[in-house]
Amino acid sequence: MTHPPTATFTEFAAIHGCVKSHVTALRKAGRLVLTDDGKRVRVAESLARIEATRDPAMAAVAARHAEQRGAELVRAPADAPPKAPQVEQDDEAFDGGDEGSPDYQRWKARKERAAALREELRLGEEAGDLVRRADAVSIVAQAFTSVRTAFEALPDSIASTLAGETDEARVRTLLLEEIEHLLGNLANEIGALQRKAG
Repeated sequence: MTHPPTATFTEFAAIHGCVKSHVTALRKAGRLVLTDDGKRVRVAESLARIEATRDPAMAAVAARHAEQRGAELVRAPADAPPKAPQVEQDDEAFDGGDEGSPDYQRWKARKERAAALREELRLGEEAGDLVRRADAVSIVAQAFTSVRTAFEALPDSIASTLAGETDEARVRTLLLEEIEHLLGNLANEIGALQRKAG
């Protein structure tokens, strides 16, 4: 079958046997060869490029679509005039993508990647390598509450001991020992919170 050297997007959809939205998807994916002004499709070159860049994974979809188109032709009465392609007013305005379009493939790949990432997160959680954000926020909030409470209680716990001391070096030593003891207790509490969350 011979084709004209160039065609509008609507005409090319009829030549290629697809809907115009698929032609738009082909154009966006760079699978069409256009004239210099970008308003017409170079038919032979575009058909060759489409064939060369065909996704092998979509062979079943293409076969199903071809079968559906063939089944429609068989059901039509023999004396019925050939079905004219639907013409839209603006060749540049149509948009979208069907199951065989690169847009569909991109979204399908994105969905599969998201599912794989969810599985990785689940496995990381089960292994104890990851903690849910809400759990982490809870652990940090509890840890800061413990730190604040401990430091607020520090003056009451050491004031009577320091009140009778006149040696500055001894006061410094007592403060350092009490702070070190306090920090050790806090480290143990925070460790317990982490183990509880894990």
